[in-house]
Amino acid sequence: MALLRWNTTGITIGGYLNTTNITSNSLNNPKGIVLDSTDTLYVSDTNNHRIQHIFVGYTNDTTIAGNASGFPGSTPSYLDFPNDIAIDSYDNLYVADSFNHRIQLWRVNASSGTTIAGGGK
Repeated sequence: MALLRWNTTGITIGGYLNTTNITSNSLNNPKGIVLDSTDTLYVSDTNNHRIQHIFVGYTNDTTIAGNASGFPGSTPSYLDFPNDIAIDSYDNLYVADSFNHRIQLWRVNASSGTTIAGGGK
C-alpha cells in the first residue's frame, strides 16, 4: 500500500496575474483544469476568454482555444468566459463557454470550435 502525504508547500507551475497586459503566461481567474493522455495541463483562463496549454517549467504557455489576446466573442474561434473544460480519449477539448451559453468541441489542433450543445443567448 502506498503512503500518501499532503505537501503543505505548493509551487506555481504556470501563470501569473497580469491585468494590464495579456501575455501567454498570464492567467486571470483560472477555473477549470484537466490533464490529457500525456499529463499535459490545460486551464480555462476565464477572464481572458481562452484555454491555455501549460508547459510545466516553461515561461510561455499556448492558447489552444479562444483568442490569445484575451478578447471575448461568440464566433466559433472565440470564447466568452469559459468556465470548465474536459478532454476525451482522443485529446479533443470540450469547453463550457458560459456567456455564449454553449458547449464547444475543439478538436486536436483546431483553430475554431464547433457548438455541440446550447448556443442561445
